[in-house]
Amino acid sequence: MKKNKVLFVCEPGIGILENIIPLCKKLKQESIIFDIIFLKSSVIKQVHGQPFLKNESMKIFDSYLFLNNGSLYEINDFNKMENLLEAKIFKILRSFLSLLPLRIYFRVNNYMKKISNFFSYPLIKKFRVDITSKIKEYDLVFYDVEKEEIFTETEKSINFFFKIIKNIPKLSFYHSSAFNYVSQKKKISEKLDIQKLHICKFSKTIQEQNLYEYYADNSKIYNLGNPKHDTIWTNYVLANEKKSDFIDENTVYFISRSLTAAYYNMSDKIFTLKILAKLILNYPELKLAIKLHPKEDSIIGKKLYFKYLGKKNYNKTWSFTNVYPLVAGYQCKFAVTVYSGLAIDMLLVQKPVIELVNLNKTSLSEHEYFIDKNNNKISGLNFYNLVYGALDEKQFFEKVRYILNNYDESRNYLYQNYIKCFNTGAIIQNIASKVQEILRK
Repeated sequence: MKKNKVLFVCEPGIGILENIIPLCKKLKQESIIFDIIFLKSSVIKQVHGQPFLKNESMKIFDSYLFLNNGSLYEINDFNKMENLLEAKIFKILRSFLSLLPLRIYFRVNNYMKKISNFFSYPLIKKFRVDITSKIKEYDLVFYDVEKEEIFTETEKSINFFFKIIKNIPKLSFYHSSAFNYVSQKKKISEKLDIQKLHICKFSKTIQEQNLYEYYADNSKIYNLGNPKHDTIWTNYVLANEKKSDFIDENTVYFISRSLTAAYYNMSDKIFTLKILAKLILNYPELKLAIKLHPKEDSIIGKKLYFKYLGKKNYNKTWSFTNVYPLVAGYQCKFAVTVYSGLAIDMLLVQKPVIELVNLNKTSLSEHEYFIDKNNNKISGLNFYNLVYGALDEKQFFEKVRYILNNYDESRNYLYQNYIKCFNTGAIIQNIASKVQEILRK
């Protein structure tokens, strides 16, 4: 009997991979074959940077596909693929670039990428496969429909890939731990094909429902939750992923954010780092553990942290951490985020979260924020009281004092709001049953 085969599109980053790995693990046990495709090489590096996620992925995916300039390459080993795309010598040289001034670093780094691509092409060309024939092997595609909409308008080579998979049934998952939302009607791209689209919705919020109704018929929107929110998975992660030697019950876990012109530019980042420096100065009993965003350039990002938090205090009052976010949340006192869906992961282990961001001065479009009672622009997580919002330094330290003085109350309040907003229970099993139902049609 022919086994069903599913293609997972790992885009825009490892967030969507974290979400669906528990589901794929379950379906793999039900004899479904999984392949993964990367549309950008930067996402491959993100997976490499998360050892736990990488190891779990290598247990699930049979083939690793990489799309480059309209050509498709297939390799059956993740490590081999990664090494072929960037030789070790270039990785070593890249580490030395961190010694250069930022202005020169960016220029030299761009040349390095071009040289690396030039040398890697002869090595990977023997793994090239016919994209049309390969795609015909799949019975279902896992992906994020919003990313398809973006690529149909901006990336010609990737747009070509989405045209090829248009006749294959698709199940869409949001790429963040949080929920997708919109507060005004949104025009869907005319190039977007949604005839065979099914959507797995994470939350009970009306905003997420409204958004997805613009993509699919209500009968194809399933209110089932995020696979990685299932307690079976969270217990598995906590039992199997290594703990941090630095993070403890007196540690604040900071979930960083990559720079973006829309709502978090360099001045915003510096503002954040100055507040974090004051935090560990004003509260000497607290330490700071920093998780860099997957899209953040770790070389440049780390330079800024050393500048504002101090080199002499590194691994004493503050440090970087690469431990899996759920585990870091489990170990820490509370978390600080900047407009990040990973705040929800902290609530899974019942830890308080402060969201330090001021959206009032941003260039976000109307459907990307909510308005609070004081007419401030706030995130969806803040609107649904899933984080303690702080627009500035004063509000931030008010929230810190509240959490430290009312710890159990502060975390229980957020956790109960999480229960109200998100789907819980047998999430993995329910979605797995829906996948099997889609495959039978």
